[in-house]
Amino acid sequence: GRMDPVMEEIENKDTDLWEEVTQLKPEERRIIELFYVDGLKQKEIAQELKFSRSKVCRLHTNVLEKLKRRLERIGENNV
Repeated sequence: GRMDPVMEEIENKDTDLWEEVTQLKPEERRIIELFYVDGLKQKEIAQELKFSRSKVCRLHTNVLEKLKRRLERIGENNV
C-alpha cells in the first residue's frame, strides 16, 4: 500500500517539514530523529529515552498529527 503522505515527506526530508521539525519540543524532535533519521524502532527509542513504549507510541502519533496540521497550514498559505 501507499505510505502516509506525512511519512513520505519525512523520508524525503522535505524542507518545509524539516523546518517544522526544528520547531518541535526537544523530546518530540528527538523521537522524530531517532525514528526517521537513525531508523530505531519504538522499543529502542523507549530504551534510549527511558520512556515506556506506550509513551513513545503516543508521542510519535501526536507529533505526526501536529506536523500534518502545520504542513496543511503551510499548503493553504501557498495557494
